[in-house]
Amino acid sequence: MSKVILCDGDWTVTASGWDCTGAITQVVYTVPVEYTAAMITEAIFHGFTVALPLMAVAWGGRQILKMLR
Repeated sequence: MSKVILCDGDWTVTASGWDCTGAITQVVYTVPVEYTAAMITEAIFHGFTVALPLMAVAWGGRQILKMLR
């Protein structure tokens, strides 16, 4: 998780890192950027486009084996 700090002033670079010249208004914890809603949707869609044909082939093969018995 990442941490976003909102500052009502300016950010300045110091020897120890970044400092807020005003007041810190909010600290928000966020999910990593690489996991967006669009990527989750695409992963689910990709899962269905791979899993459903494989399940259909497996089910069809099972039906053929039942016919040959």
